[in-house]
Amino acid sequence: MVTIYTAQIAQWRRCKAQGIELIDTTVKSGSPIFAPTWEIVMGVKSGEISEARYTEVYHQLMRRSFVEHKDEWLALLSKEKIAIACYCKAGAFCHRHLLVEYLIAACRYFKIEYTLGGEV
Repeated sequence: MVTIYTAQIAQWRRCKAQGIELIDTTVKSGSPIFAPTWEIVMGVKSGEISEARYTEVYHQLMRRSFVEHKDEWLALLSKEKIAIACYCKAGAFCHRHLLVEYLIAACRYFKIEYTLGGEV
């Protein structure tokens, strides 16, 4: 069973202290398997694209990622505790919350038990 948390990158010490593996999903320094693109990140920050459009594009990216990188998704979900992390403030619109939804869908697909741990 995997417990899935969300966290700001700045909370890495709290994650480490709680035995939670921090998964950097940022476009800047994270795994491209789970990261958004610079285009949608800068677009939503500047107001050039809506949160709905960002969500749509990120959803398409993650669908493709899942098809092309199932083994990496499965490896991530085989861990005991993970925190999906980026630089956004807690409570703000952010892809880490969208990714958690996709990870839940992947857990169902792989028949992996999961729990949600909330924000670290």
